[in-house]
Amino acid sequence: MKTIKQSLSMLMALLFACATGMAYADAPVRISNTAMKQVIEVNGKGEREVRYVEPKTVIPGDVILYTIEFENIGDQPVSNIVLNDPVPNNSFYRDGSAKGENADILFSVDGENFAPADKLMVTENGKQRKATAKDYTVVRWVVKQPLKPGEKRSVSFKTQIRKPGE
Repeated sequence: MKTIKQSLSMLMALLFACATGMAYADAPVRISNTAMKQVIEVNGKGEREVRYVEPKTVIPGDVILYTIEFENIGDQPVSNIVLNDPVPNNSFYRDGSAKGENADILFSVDGENFAPADKLMVTENGKQRKATAKDYTVVRWVVKQPLKPGEKRSVSFKTQIRKPGE
């Protein structure tokens, strides 16, 4: 049991270390990145409720929501904002979960080349195939509209902790 707890603690540290988004912009932008664990409960009416809590521990199969908030802390509009967030090791991207208003969402399987999900390819056993969500290693948002002084926005995506053998 101690080994499992130690492994989970190490995995949590890795999740937070890997989930540090990078941003590129042509003016000062403040970035913050949070990770929240998805919890599904049934309320008193028998309805399913999804909420997100600060993760104290995670186990294989848990879903984690990553949110990057970005704010223009300058006195001029900011253009050319690009946000990258890696998919943590021992996790996979949850298909269709990336959100970002007024942003193009791209993915990478190698951390260098980015494309829309339907255009991304991987080479496996010498043959090319369409990439799947489990192949993605980085999510990128290219913000299309300038960020006004003092304006805040956010983007997000979900991952799932891999189960042994996944």
